[in-house]
Amino acid sequence: MKLRILHVIPNIERGGAERAMLLMARGATSHGYDVRVIVLGDKNAYPELIPQRVCVEHLNYSLTYRKVTDTFTCYRRLNRIYQEVAPDIIHSHLWPAARMAAWARRQDNIPHVVHIQDTMNWLAAKDFRSRMMRFLTRWALRRSNIHFIAVGDAVKEYTLQHLPWIPKNVRVIHNAFDDEIFGQFRIFEERPVGQGIRLGTAARLVPNKGIDRCLRALANARIDAPWEYWIAGDGSQRETWSRLADELGIGNRVRFLGTVTDMPSFYGELHIYIQPSLSLEGLPLVLVEAMASGLPVIATDVGATGELVRHGMDGFVIPPDDIAAIASAVKTLAYNGEIRLKMAESAHRRAWSEFSSTRMAQKVLDFYAEILSTKSLLAKQTELGSSSTS
Repeated sequence: MKLRILHVIPNIERGGAERAMLLMARGATSHGYDVRVIVLGDKNAYPELIPQRVCVEHLNYSLTYRKVTDTFTCYRRLNRIYQEVAPDIIHSHLWPAARMAAWARRQDNIPHVVHIQDTMNWLAAKDFRSRMMRFLTRWALRRSNIHFIAVGDAVKEYTLQHLPWIPKNVRVIHNAFDDEIFGQFRIFEERPVGQGIRLGTAARLVPNKGIDRCLRALANARIDAPWEYWIAGDGSQRETWSRLADELGIGNRVRFLGTVTDMPSFYGELHIYIQPSLSLEGLPLVLVEAMASGLPVIATDVGATGELVRHGMDGFVIPPDDIAAIASAVKTLAYNGEIRLKMAESAHRRAWSEFSSTRMAQKVLDFYAEILSTKSLLAKQTELGSSSTS
């Protein structure tokens, strides 16, 4: 009998959690398992990444508890799907999906895996809304047979610190790059500098991504050699940061590319990758992809970044919001080709040996097996107990 896996996610947007979920789904289908994805909302930014044998259903939920009728309709539809599919495992991604997936379980004992992808502010903040979110989360996940995966030790510790009722045995499984899509980089090759150094960042253009700090750092670095800075992504700060680049006198060297769908080609044009995030990170998937592409990285020490990037080996891990540190790291890698090559080789080797999608998917399937094995054992013990009392 095939293992039936039901993934639940708020939306399939352009983010690391969404891509990681799709890689897990692909890994499970490659083992012959029956996989279904329930999208609470209506978005699917990665239709090309959906495995052929995976059924995706959108519930068109508004993802706001203020619309009570809408919330209750989503709850009922999800509960009906549970009854129709009879999954062996429910695997939710991101907190809104974790809460809804747990509420819809009602009294059944289907194992539910909650995937913790980030270090959200509401877990620690003292305002009323944050306290209410923590209350709703605890109320939703109070039932038995709920298990947790975190994308890094730092994410695990942060969550346990602020949600102390979560069991301490949270499994850590790092996010991974797609080893099929990035197969062209399987063999490391040195990047010719050619017409100059090209640096790059891929991110949503929102304040906490810190790209304005990176622009200021590049202006302060005053790199003598020819260089360009490519930014892949879109968001609310695009125009603001474009004007900032002009004000800093580097507008002619900065390219805002908008949404990029061919990420391997993007990474293939770079010599250095920069991730200047200020906060709210789990394990940034773009960092894993950049390393797998053979790039040395400069990344701020937020979330689980330090578990991926080894400072001084794969690149530089620097404090968040430290413009001087970004400038110093950029100058080191831009001017010293020997260090740049050594770190690029190290980053590539680490990504392909530790952070491939095949490896991640197998770890998730192994975790499912442990959960189902424990459930089966408990059921047998219950049966034995009942028969002995009778």
